[in-house]
Amino acid sequence: MPRANKGFIRLDYDQMCILGGAVDVWGEDAQSRMAIEEMAELTKELCKHYRGEVNQASIIDECADVMITVAQVACIYAPSFSPEQLNEAIEIKMARLKDRLHPPDVIEIKRGKGRPSVED
Repeated sequence: MPRANKGFIRLDYDQMCILGGAVDVWGEDAQSRMAIEEMAELTKELCKHYRGEVNQASIIDECADVMITVAQVACIYAPSFSPEQLNEAIEIKMARLKDRLHPPDVIEIKRGKGRPSVED
């Protein structure tokens, strides 16, 4: 069963202004470094999880920090690319991931096309 996706990072106008304000106040370099730091903190919390520590709240907090700072990085570099270019890159990578999960010939078989599947 697919996992629910509730649009993890949908930002409204006010939130985008906050992100832009943070970049304006602290600067592009500082916010880019902050993104790196937040990704490292998420890495640390995931490592703790795999060592058996129950730390779901910390993982959620670090995921939020990473998503916010990655959005800031996108804002920083946005003048050099369009939202359409970013969305196109995401679509390409999502299609590649989908193909890795379900090679096209397997998907076609499950849809009743091509060779019969084991389930038939």
